[in-house]
Amino acid sequence: MIEQIMVGFGKSPKKAIIGLLIAAISMTPVISSSISEAVYAANPTSPAVNSITAGANDPTTDPASATIAASPTEQIELVNSRYMILRGGKTAATGTSADLVGKSGTFLSDPQIMWDASTGRFFYSLFENIGTTSPNEGIAWGFSKNATPSGPSDFCSYFNGFNYGATSFPDRQSLGDSGNFILIGSNRYSTSNESIMGSDLAWITKPAAGTSCPPASSFTSGVKSLTNPDGTPAYTPTPAKQVGATATGYVAATPNYVSGKTLSLFSVTKSPTSNSAVISKASSVPVPAFSNPPSAPQAGKTIYTGLPASPLETRIYLSQAIMALDPRLGHYVIWTAHTIAGGAGSEVRWYEINPANLSLDQVGTVSDPNLYVFNATISPDRVVTTSTKAFGDSAIVNVSTSSINTFPAIQMVSTVSGKPQSKLVMVKQSSGTNLDFTCFTPRTMTCRWGDYSGIVPDPNSPISATHGNMWLSNQWNTPNIDDSTPVWQTSIVNVHP
Repeated sequence: MIEQIMVGFGKSPKKAIIGLLIAAISMTPVISSSISEAVYAANPTSPAVNSITAGANDPTTDPASATIAASPTEQIELVNSRYMILRGGKTAATGTSADLVGKSGTFLSDPQIMWDASTGRFFYSLFENIGTTSPNEGIAWGFSKNATPSGPSDFCSYFNGFNYGATSFPDRQSLGDSGNFILIGSNRYSTSNESIMGSDLAWITKPAAGTSCPPASSFTSGVKSLTNPDGTPAYTPTPAKQVGATATGYVAATPNYVSGKTLSLFSVTKSPTSNSAVISKASSVPVPAFSNPPSAPQAGKTIYTGLPASPLETRIYLSQAIMALDPRLGHYVIWTAHTIAGGAGSEVRWYEINPANLSLDQVGTVSDPNLYVFNATISPDRVVTTSTKAFGDSAIVNVSTSSINTFPAIQMVSTVSGKPQSKLVMVKQSSGTNLDFTCFTPRTMTCRWGDYSGIVPDPNSPISATHGNMWLSNQWNTPNIDDSTPVWQTSIVNVHP
């Protein structure tokens, strides 16, 4: 469950770690499928770093939940409590999430950001509780007035309570789109006992062209519960961010938070008679079987007790989805990834899904015999601008790694033109143990880590190159200070496969 925990409060308004309920599940993955899995090659093309820039950090909140979006001229990183705008790889503006949404004194979490080439705007969303004496839950969302925002004044900001209000809230909300709609998937939790109630897809019509902020009443919106084909709640629905807008959008989800051998896929289209979204029933995409991952150990010890450092949390849900044309295959695909049991303990499974026939064009595993691999996102190298459409047959998987003998690190692998994927390549190594106040709560006994990372195509990729570049954002950490203060940092990295 995604949450932003603040030093001094000790507990988030939404505190429930579902993954711990299934810690006793067997951690041996079962892989039985006729689908050919991508494997490591002897001499594959390895991804490389073009540039790396220090991203946002905050010593008062945890986890980072880093996400990123990129236009041809700017990159915007959001973490749980802050935003950062880069131009030319250099920081142009930074501030708090409250600045961005134009509200102070409200609870904000689960940041999401994306670039929409079809409208020439950035879009964002965050979970927000605007209640002061009692819950008033919903989603803060907005968009840039132009393609080159310099700060909060260049954004239009809104709040939509949908039907959450005082009784429930949208957790781990995730942002995507179609040609007509902004799509926000989330798990629904009860405000009274913080138990999971199901999952939803909220939708909002995209704004018309212009640089003004239309009234909230000008947007049509709605929300619908999402269930798997068997009627059970879909877990952590993740809308696909489109690279090149199509009329049909898609939302992927795992069937539950324990295990599975399918993914659930929903399509979103526009009603022929109104501005409303039409959300399909779920379809199943067969995948190799998977199960919930164990927490990831890390090297080091606590300062005050000398005991081994608490492990880092891992998550089974799909962390991000991107929809784009794969010219090698000649059709649109959905790239997505998640953490599962396997390898040294946890490994990452990635998928290239053909939504038209509910099948996998590719599936791969990022694994290491000595490292836990987790906190993954994947992006193709597809480039779409007003004047250019190129690439799209290759991808990079952005992951975190750790072990009982190693500190957390950002690493990556690439898959190029359908060929076997590379080995892990180091991006940024932590210089010490990650320990803070989240590591010692009685209900968890793990350290908050990630929730998700981010990686997206770079629209400014040189067209003369063989492949497109990507921008990734992920977290690492400086050494433990006092077993309490968050020490996470983020890096914004331009990479190529």
